[in-house]
Amino acid sequence: IMEQCIELAQDLGIRVIQVAGYDVYYEEKSTETRARYIKNLRKVCNWAEQTQVILAVETMDDPFINSVQKYLTIEKEVASPYLFVYPDTGNISAWHNDIYSELFLGHLSIAGIHLKDTYAVTEHSKGQFRDVPFGKGSVDWEIMFNILKETNYQGPFLIEMWSENCD
Repeated sequence: IMEQCIELAQDLGIRVIQVAGYDVYYEEKSTETRARYIKNLRKVCNWAEQTQVILAVETMDDPFINSVQKYLTIEKEVASPYLFVYPDTGNISAWHNDIYSELFLGHLSIAGIHLKDTYAVTEHSKGQFRDVPFGKGSVDWEIMFNILKETNYQGPFLIEMWSENCD
């Protein structure tokens, strides 16, 4: 499926494909599931390189890749010039990541910024990663945009807003 997706992106002139940063979603995580993720990511990066399509891993609502720092570890393992990160502002905020470190240290690996608000993960809550109106969640938008300005971020933004349960 991913090979067909990359070919379609090439045919349509799409430059970036966003890839989920999950090793598994419903199954139990293990060193094997992580190894499979890396192996398959290397494989799809080879296809992407041949077509000059960029793959960008989204930081997720899941501990596997919930920060730019975790992505950077995977980036080193895969070692592809066509692999980047697509930070989700809500997801990295909800996990209490240091936003400055996330965006400043990872700025050369960012293909795009995914704008979304979330409620933070706490000792008593799994957090809420969807259906959170902008400005009501844990994202400090002023700090977020100031860091992006400081790093001279010039890339695209994608706005994600779940609205199934919002009034």
